[in-house]
Amino acid sequence: MFNARIETVLTSRAFHGPVKYRRGIVPACGFVEWKKEPAGKQPYYVEAEEGILRLAAIWECWQDQLWSCAIITQPADAHFAPIHNRMPLSLTEDEMRRWLNPAEDAKELVTTFAGATQALKATKVSRSINNARNKVWAEAVE
Repeated sequence: MFNARIETVLTSRAFHGPVKYRRGIVPACGFVEWKKEPAGKQPYYVEAEEGILRLAAIWECWQDQLWSCAIITQPADAHFAPIHNRMPLSLTEDEMRRWLNPAEDAKELVTTFAGATQALKATKVSRSINNARNKVWAEAVE
């Protein structure tokens, strides 16, 4: 599972142990999100306005052989909702430290951080990113 919904991460059997004992951070320069538009899906490159993204995550090792990680997602805030209805839970540096602290209570963290987000900047990019033959795609689209 690539994403874990913040609404169910505490009650899901698959995520019970990871959210309690195996919390992590996925550092990212940015990610691509697709917006449905009349002319088709339009990609946006989303990044933190300052620094790197710190995406709240949980991890697990299944049967001592398969390592997996899921990013915590949440309903989009008013700023992000025009692009997509969900967004990752991205944390400030202080929030990240709390998320990674094993002494912190998972239920309290999830409740406290619901709705948290770093300031995000979304830039429309070329639809050519969806084609593996294209190697340069980061040009912004006017």
